[in-house]
Amino acid sequence: MYEVERDDGQFVQRAVLKVIAHADAGTWQAFHNERQILAHLDHPGIARLIDGSLLEGGTPFMVMEYIDGAPIDTWSSYALARRWCTSSPVMSAR
Repeated sequence: MYEVERDDGQFVQRAVLKVIAHADAGTWQAFHNERQILAHLDHPGIARLIDGSLLEGGTPFMVMEYIDGAPIDTWSSYALARRWCTSSPVMSAR
């Protein structure tokens, strides 16, 4: 995933470009399904799908709304650690 910016003289927009470098049939199908699901979702906590297609060489891509904040893997690690610490008798003892 790459942070990108549209600047075509009409407007400027930050976005995220997701490209699948080496897509076999299963990976392409999963990527296609992800794009279809994102196209139908409308929720403030989920990045909107802006565009998606194929690059010149046939590589699939999608462009999604950029959301400023911690990466999902950082956030999920924090949330998991927090949940573990508050549920562990040793960690919650004071």
